[in-house]
Amino acid sequence: MAFMGITDTDVAALGGLGTFILAGVAVAQIRESRRQTDAMKDQVTVMKDVAEKELAAMREDVQASIEQGRAVREAARAQNQPIVFAYPSGTVKGPDSIFEVGPGEIGFRYRLINEGTGVALNIRHSVELCGIVREHGDGMEVRSMRPAEQLPERDRTTTTAAFMVVFREDELPADWPKEARAYWASFENVFGESFKTANPHDPHQSAAFMRIEELPGPEIA
Repeated sequence: MAFMGITDTDVAALGGLGTFILAGVAVAQIRESRRQTDAMKDQVTVMKDVAEKELAAMREDVQASIEQGRAVREAARAQNQPIVFAYPSGTVKGPDSIFEVGPGEIGFRYRLINEGTGVALNIRHSVELCGIVREHGDGMEVRSMRPAEQLPERDRTTTTAAFMVVFREDELPADWPKEARAYWASFENVFGESFKTANPHDPHQSAAFMRIEELPGPEIA
């Protein structure tokens, strides 16, 4: 059939050309879609890299802040660290009415001195002899001690001012004077951290200063 000089062959040819054009447009659209998809993937990758770098920088800043805070705390601790030692002041063999030591008893006298740079809180103190540790006043605490403070305070009018822990002679071996003896003090700093010192009666031996969590003290008798 002919219409305006266009034959069936021409129509078939035009239809094939249209199909070809549509196919070309579709291919172009697919390529453009892929290009956009690839561009989006690249953008996402860039954003991810940027986010990871920002996160790493934030972590570094946080870690730096933590380290700075730790350094400040350590500096404050160093400036406010108490160190309380118990120093022996001799022994008293009973009976002795002046020091109130009964028959068959031995009293070990000592003083407390805060040799640190901070206030010591909740101080407890004791004497260890032959594996027995006895606290003064059954665990009675001194509430606080200032730096360089000594307890009891020195009094030139009396010689009885000192802490004392009493042992019974029948609970000690006969050669107890040859045994090592230590004077303990436990206390806290203003940060709530607990410490302990051990001061041997023998001046040739070294004293110890430790965190209580690091080295538990002996059993209390």
